[in-house]
Amino acid sequence: MSNKILGSDERNGLIAVEMTHTRETLTGLARMQCDLFRGKEQVLRVVISLALIGFGTVSMPNWWSYLLMAVGGCHLTAKYVSANHSANKLISAIEASGQGYPSTRLEFYRDGFAVFALPDHGKEAGPIPYEEIRAVGEDSGNYYIFRDVRGGWVVPRSALGDREKEWRERIESGTGKRIHTPKIPGKELAVRLHNRR
Repeated sequence: MSNKILGSDERNGLIAVEMTHTRETLTGLARMQCDLFRGKEQVLRVVISLALIGFGTVSMPNWWSYLLMAVGGCHLTAKYVSANHSANKLISAIEASGQGYPSTRLEFYRDGFAVFALPDHGKEAGPIPYEEIRAVGEDSGNYYIFRDVRGGWVVPRSALGDREKEWRERIESGTGKRIHTPKIPGKELAVRLHNRR
């Protein structure tokens, strides 16, 4: 992944980051979108899965009880199937176009941010006040900013360098929201360990 921090302008508190998407960033964006905006669907999926497994367990030793438990188990572990499908469709379309993965420049100011499409620096969005951010999530490699449920932007942790803590505080205070951390035990532990550095 190509990304870098471009420096700062102390007058307006500029933190500017350029990044080029990869398969991993697009997949991470789709998965974070699922975590942040599909909570009711996830709860329903777990309830249905546990009901199938429970009914299958109670119905043993009938042959179909094993089928119910298998379907329930598969459904229980399929958290990111739709997110992966969406990301893979987008990745296939980008690779088929031959244009390469999109690049963006994100400029974060004290009171909001702007997004520019690279290489022509055409304004994609902004200025956007931090209050308009609907949700922000993180994993061990990236931050994900969502203005609405349809899509968002990726800010690589590596691109923020030693200004990550400043950026994080600016986003949390500007939005009035905490940054969402995944509830998957291994991922959550990795993110927490990274944040302690």
